[in-house]
Amino acid sequence: MMIAPCTRPEFLEVSVIVPTRNRARFLLRLLDALRAQTFPADRFEVLPVVNATEDDTMEQILRFDTPFALRPIETDAPGAASARNRGASEAQADLLLFLDDDVIPSPGLIEAHASAHDTAERFVGIGPYYPVHLRTVDFFRIATRNWWEDLFMEMGRPDHRFTYRDVLSGNLSMRADLFRALGGFARDFAACDGEDWELGVRVVRRGVPVRFLPEARAHHLEHETMTLERSFVRARREGRGDARISRRFPELEPALAPPWGKPWDLSRRRAPVLLARCAPRTCEAPARALARLLPLLEGMRMRRSWQCVYHFIRGYWRWRGYFEEMRAIRAERDSGTPSEETIVLEETTLLLDEGIEEALRRVDRERPSAVRIIHGGRAIGTISAVPGAEPLRGAHLRRILGGALADTLAANGEDGDWSR
Repeated sequence: MMIAPCTRPEFLEVSVIVPTRNRARFLLRLLDALRAQTFPADRFEVLPVVNATEDDTMEQILRFDTPFALRPIETDAPGAASARNRGASEAQADLLLFLDDDVIPSPGLIEAHASAHDTAERFVGIGPYYPVHLRTVDFFRIATRNWWEDLFMEMGRPDHRFTYRDVLSGNLSMRADLFRALGGFARDFAACDGEDWELGVRVVRRGVPVRFLPEARAHHLEHETMTLERSFVRARREGRGDARISRRFPELEPALAPPWGKPWDLSRRRAPVLLARCAPRTCEAPARALARLLPLLEGMRMRRSWQCVYHFIRGYWRWRGYFEEMRAIRAERDSGTPSEETIVLEETTLLLDEGIEEALRRVDRERPSAVRIIHGGRAIGTISAVPGAEPLRGAHLRRILGGALADTLAANGEDGDWSR
């Protein structure tokens, strides 16, 4: 391992950590974009963590001229989680900013992260990284782009309830002391995807706020790194990651477990589970053959059929990875690997007779995981706990009450505007 020598600047505030492996051209584009940052170049450093690389990434970094401190690190530890932890351990600034190597930061990205953290509060900051819009796109690109854009649009809502799945390492910041207190990224996710979600569970469990930072935006070059075939490989890795998360945090297991349903249920949602569980190797060749049908469906402009086939195949590979990892986890447990204790999710009873605004203020004070709503002496509804989600805020309650419960009150002659 090696670290390029560097003298710490006097006013260093941000350490930008970028894990990379065999993707020199992506990394150099990111470094070039960082030269155009509005944040002063003498107040941030960049640490590319070159992870078990087989190309000339290290040599190209050392030849790259930048106005900011550039300190490349070489490591042989497998996986992006270990690379990020390695970068964090060598960071010299108080604020850690993690970026993926296939994003292009906007000029104000670092400044937006630094300004948001200019407070005593410790939180996790998430910046959006939108897919690049292309002139010509296929069904796969449309589906991928829509997923990312919908995700960030929802996270930008003031009444959005953050969950562990909102903690995305592609554009993430937090104070170094908070990162150490959380224990960093889980190193046993080298063969999985989801190490950022695993960190997200610990963030939520410890009551650490998650903040969406819309000004810390970047462009995502996923169209150059992700293909249809690779999306199935990623689905398998995501399934493995979900298995590890569900076993480590028991309260999440019901949400991540397979939808077994009734024995006679052969729906599109359940069929991939059965195939992946009962005949994983037998169904591998048919799954690959079915994938070759997708270009034909796209050529016929049969988008709905394309979506059904794609999600069926992706479901098979996801559950294939899930069951594979479960077998590995059982072996680990036989050797004494522990899991976390189940946490208790607290419920609060709200009396709406006291007034809507008072009920919202009480939720903001108590931050329960679930509420039971009483009006006129009787229960009219329950907002159940969501494992892996932040505690409820008044804004969450107002959004929920703008729907079904508002209709319930209206039917009883009440006149309340729950959606304001």
